[in-house]
Amino acid sequence: MREVANDNACERIASFVTALSAARPDLSPEVAAFGIDCALEAAEFESRAQSVDLVWTGPETSDVSVRRGAAVLLELIESAQTDLIIMSFASFRIPDADAALSRAADRGVRMYLILESEEDSSGRYRQYGAPAFS
Repeated sequence: MREVANDNACERIASFVTALSAARPDLSPEVAAFGIDCALEAAEFESRAQSVDLVWTGPETSDVSVRRGAAVLLELIESAQTDLIIMSFASFRIPDADAALSRAADRGVRMYLILESEEDSSGRYRQYGAPAFS
């Protein structure tokens, strides 16, 4: 069995092994270690498979190279396979976004759009999230 550097994880594994030994005293330590190792490998695989991308759409700057927000959003929508979470404040209509969202829905992608409303912004913005994606 490999070493686990996280103290909290070590405590949880030790607690699990104690409970497992009490529930199944006939289970060999090798089998228990193999099961724990498989569970850790599966958890690591899942964490590597997930990603989060943040895109800066704020004031333009020449100090940092950035991609256009609209291009990034369309690429993100088109590449989504299982889940898509879009959070946007003061959203503006992006050509082709509605068609890209429809294609994602057809692929079975679960979509969560978190958009600011006029009430939420206290009237500070002229355009709001929902119309930009409808």
